[in-house]
Amino acid sequence: MIQIKSFKNPIFLFFIFTAFLLSFTLKDKANTDFRAYYLSAQRLVAKTFNIQLTDSVHIAHRPQILPEDSLYNNDELTPYKYVPVIAYIFAPLVIFDYYTAKKIWYFSIQFFLFLSFYFLLSLLKFEKNNKHLLFFITYFFLFRFILYDLKNLQINSIITFCLCGFFYFKEKKENLACFLLAFGIGVKIFSVFLLIYLIVEKEWKLLGKTILFGILLILFPIISYTNFSELFQEYLNYFQFMSNGQHAFPASPSYIHPSIDSLLVRILMSRPYFSNFSIGIFEFSPVMTFILILVIKFILLITIIYHHRKYKHLKLFWWSVYIWFTIIINPLAWKHAYVGCLPLAILGVQEFLNHPLRSKTNILFFISLALMSFTSKIFLGNYQKIVAGISPVLLGSLILIIFYLKQQIQLNSK
Repeated sequence: MIQIKSFKNPIFLFFIFTAFLLSFTLKDKANTDFRAYYLSAQRLVAKTFNIQLTDSVHIAHRPQILPEDSLYNNDELTPYKYVPVIAYIFAPLVIFDYYTAKKIWYFSIQFFLFLSFYFLLSLLKFEKNNKHLLFFITYFFLFRFILYDLKNLQINSIITFCLCGFFYFKEKKENLACFLLAFGIGVKIFSVFLLIYLIVEKEWKLLGKTILFGILLILFPIISYTNFSELFQEYLNYFQFMSNGQHAFPASPSYIHPSIDSLLVRILMSRPYFSNFSIGIFEFSPVMTFILILVIKFILLITIIYHHRKYKHLKLFWWSVYIWFTIIINPLAWKHAYVGCLPLAILGVQEFLNHPLRSKTNILFFISLALMSFTSKIFLGNYQKIVAGISPVLLGSLILIIFYLKQQIQLNSK
């Protein structure tokens, strides 16, 4: 367990306090995502309790957001950004005005993030018993993504909490662990690939319970609908919405999406409409590019499964790798999604601190740190867009995986 005295280090406390103050200044920034969460929760509560909404959210630069307004555009088919059950998370916030709800959610993000740290630090065996240092460096490693997450008041903290909580509770409280995993998968559908971990580990009981909880969560919103056909239509609208616009192929080639799709589109295609972001090594058609992206994702997944089976004793590491995989295969992976790399980052930092003198391998750690933490506009200025075109965040996280695995192979070979 984590000892409270570990957090009394004055430098550590100063850092956390400074980080907290800096992040708090972001609570009134873009917030596009929180607006979607808040409005969908309002609509859900109104539907559940048959409440007639008149007007709802007061947002800067626009006096009123009416309940019939779109969350993103006028052609929206569904009031939900995610599957309907997610709106229940935000339902308690609708008793507050929009700005108060934003502040509550801001502190909730911090709370879920620190709980995730708690789960991981409790699981790790740190040789130097200096967990505040491990926390400090890991937090710094991911600080860029944490700030981005807070700027948009996103939901990645809950996903990370659910996935870290699953691993923390899976040996102690199976039902709670499986519920958290099912909920985490429900928040972002690409997380369904996490079930492969359970298959490789032959955790059939956990797999069955997770699927069962997943089905119950899918059906749970029936309490707000008159019948199953109405709920089914809502899901159809949701999937149609997700397959339109930005979510359709080709993926957005913008450097702000550090995903496999975005990087490969920039490399494999060369089209005028994204010439500012194109690397343009090849000029494949959209169909050929799409096929190549699927092939590369499949090869990557098979590679992960192969090494997972070979080094099955690294259970938390592989869990972290599958989480990473679910992030990077999302065509619209934003930088804030990399908050989910928390388990991977804390393992990498732990490995570096445990064996700081293994310099030949540790150079990979420093490269990963440089790519993930120091390729922002703050450090690179006008060169940031050029560097971002090669997806340094994606490459840095991949190098971190290679670093940790190489360290473990070297240790086991002795």
